[in-house]
Amino acid sequence: MILPKTKADMSETEELQQQDVEQVYRFCPICGQRSAYYESPLPEPFTHYDALEGLLIWGAFSAPKEIVCDDGNYIHFKILVDGVNDSHRLVKLNVQPEPLPQIVPQPQKEYDPTDPYADLPF
Repeated sequence: MILPKTKADMSETEELQQQDVEQVYRFCPICGQRSAYYESPLPEPFTHYDALEGLLIWGAFSAPKEIVCDDGNYIHFKILVDGVNDSHRLVKLNVQPEPLPQIVPQPQKEYDPTDPYADLPF
């Protein structure tokens, strides 16, 4: 019998891979139902500028969807499957990504053509 790995048994890369697979769930601030949580950078629901990310957030374009509740900041909807296995999703709209840290350029050494090690970075 093979036991599942605990966090103590996992390497750092295995733990990061598991975190990528794990779904984040939150409670809808409007109706209180627990749903899969996503964030969208656009203020309009069911739109995205990146096709793959849009597919992950909003589901297939042709899949029937039903909006459960919407307050402008959050949209809670379900992708209709068969009434029992419907996929509930909670999406926070207009989330701006954190700015990337600024890289400060280092001053360059003056080039000396007589130095045989001038091309090396140290």
